[in-house]
Amino acid sequence: MGKEEIYVGSVIKAIEILFLFTKKSELTLTEVTKMLNMGKSSAYKYLNTLEYLGLVERNLDNKKYRLGIKILELSGVVLENLDLRRIAKPYLEELAKLCNETVHLMVERDGEGIYIEKIDSPRAIRMYSQIGKRLPLHTGAVGKALLAFMSEEKINEILSKPLIRFTRNTITDPEKLKEEFKKIRERGYAIDNEEVEIGLKCVGAPIRDYTGKVVASISISGPSTRFSDTKMREYIELIKEYAMKISTALGYMPSEKL
Repeated sequence: MGKEEIYVGSVIKAIEILFLFTKKSELTLTEVTKMLNMGKSSAYKYLNTLEYLGLVERNLDNKKYRLGIKILELSGVVLENLDLRRIAKPYLEELAKLCNETVHLMVERDGEGIYIEKIDSPRAIRMYSQIGKRLPLHTGAVGKALLAFMSEEKINEILSKPLIRFTRNTITDPEKLKEEFKKIRERGYAIDNEEVEIGLKCVGAPIRDYTGKVVASISISGPSTRFSDTKMREYIELIKEYAMKISTALGYMPSEKL
């Protein structure tokens, strides 16, 4: 039996519909049909079934579809079973209290960064991000702190693809990025100088497991108005300290050089 014969087409299509909501939080029936190039009747049946199962729901105000509460239950099970997240969370909460800014934990999946934990800043101005959201690894301190420590082959593979420019400060030249990665490896931290969003700054550092491999990264993010030179120096020391604390909790030996 060929590998393709064990797949169930209808299940694949239903999952494809669910993944559409990672690109846009709410979708109309027409948008779903266009994005998947399928008939309205078929799309409606899939959406109706997913709604019955609680995997999607309809916004009563605008009649658009969005992910349902059952998805949250499933994601909660996955996240609670991630040892990395469970181990890191107390440290992230402690770090957030010290800096009063937003703190993130990120891992790499399929060449992109995914936020798997976030502790919001208690202060008035916050940044917009969500657990489960993806970010290109070439931009942002938390992404660069991951990408810089990957194999040369992996780095070249990621940088060979079109690189999104979010702001005028986003580095999209592969050679300049490689120079940046060299600096990150030497100093043990990364800086985002309004590369993802104008008015937002960030510092990030890598997390290592017991083998010494970089498996995640953490960051402190906030409005550039709150990231003075003095604060940046303070946050750099904090992010390195807490990256090491989490790494140590994962079994990494602190005596080894980052």
